[in-house]
Amino acid sequence: MYAGQTLAAARAHVASLRSHALDPRRLERARRAVVATLLRVTPRIQGDGAERFWAEPVRRYGEQGERPLERWANDASELLAPLEPVSIGVGPTATVAYAAARLVGRGVRLALGEDADVVLHQSAVEVLELDGETVSILASLGIRTVAQLLEHDPASLGMRFGPAVAEAHRRAQGIDPRGPVTVTPASEPSVHLALDDPLDSLDAIVFLLGPACERLVAERRASERAVVRAELTLTHVRYGGVERAPTCVPVRAGAPIDDARSLLELFRIRLERVTLDAPVCALTLRIREDVAHARRTAPMPHGPPPEREGAREVALERLQARLGPESVRRATRVERGHLGERARWMVRLDSPAASTEPVPGEVLPWRRVDPPVPVRDGAVVVAGRRRRVLRLSRVERAQSAWWGDADANEVELLAWAELEGPLLALVRARFGPSRDHWEVIGWLD
Repeated sequence: MYAGQTLAAARAHVASLRSHALDPRRLERARRAVVATLLRVTPRIQGDGAERFWAEPVRRYGEQGERPLERWANDASELLAPLEPVSIGVGPTATVAYAAARLVGRGVRLALGEDADVVLHQSAVEVLELDGETVSILASLGIRTVAQLLEHDPASLGMRFGPAVAEAHRRAQGIDPRGPVTVTPASEPSVHLALDDPLDSLDAIVFLLGPACERLVAERRASERAVVRAELTLTHVRYGGVERAPTCVPVRAGAPIDDARSLLELFRIRLERVTLDAPVCALTLRIREDVAHARRTAPMPHGPPPEREGAREVALERLQARLGPESVRRATRVERGHLGERARWMVRLDSPAASTEPVPGEVLPWRRVDPPVPVRDGAVVVAGRRRRVLRLSRVERAQSAWWGDADANEVELLAWAELEGPLLALVRARFGPSRDHWEVIGWLD
């Protein structure tokens, strides 16, 4: 391949040159086929363009008598023969190997020891990977082979023709750092957590999974990628002397995920269907597949970070599991009586009710409506004005449940109602077999 030249100039160098329309997909398929084939004879391959590869023979070829490199080259040539006509050169550096492959045309050529310098020096300067224009300029000065190039000082060549020629001169002297590398697949992003105390609660596992999701999604987002497929592996402890197989929980998103909360919710849904046969001693989260995803500007945080959902409950459960069920007691408000009895009513200072002890519970200073005002057609007259009832909240049942014996006992409900104004009203409802009656017994402005 003569890049950077016209087709006529390339044919001037190689009369048998064949021209084909550039097809990147075809080149990529051919490149993958060559790498897959060479992996049979070597684990270390370095591709250089679409049609050239550096490879290193495996050690087993050095343990089978004479000329192990030639046997390796012949094996590689036989494997590559069905793909395209190939030429293989063997040398101490990548430049010498390339020069040997160009000289042989088709087949195998070894350039080792003193033969390496002979092969390289008699080769044309094109083996040093110079562009067509530079090769033409050097040819006009009488420099057509590597041996002729080595007769000149590399510093002078660099000042006259640029750093590419100086670098080519160094490669011709054997200073060639290029070579094969071990082909290894890219590692999948993962987070592994080893637990001090085994867990048998899915809520605790979901809680610990949250930071792992945040870390992996943040790393993908920084690389402008988003998660498509992930997998959670739960490792179980030996239970009853039996080794338990790990539990794998895979998830796949319908759209790329760049928010850790969405990934955590997917795992939460899948974990709800999982039955743990033994406690979990470790968990591993892996990103199996991600795709390119444009990075979005994150919203600016305002105020303190919100409390992690379920963090308190998980911490209390772990304390109870370690110290006993009675080790944790929750402080809760206990309200005695129904809403109407524990309400605090506004009274005059000269009223005997002013010295009454406060009733525990609700302490809103309600203004009593006496007698109560009925609610008709979704409206009520309060403070001299007819107001619509906008919504109800905090509904409490004051008597027995209506499903117990609704025909015998009238059911009473107390609720807060938001009125136009706005006002907050205390509403009482009476439900019986033959009537439903709503009325306002107090209000608050």
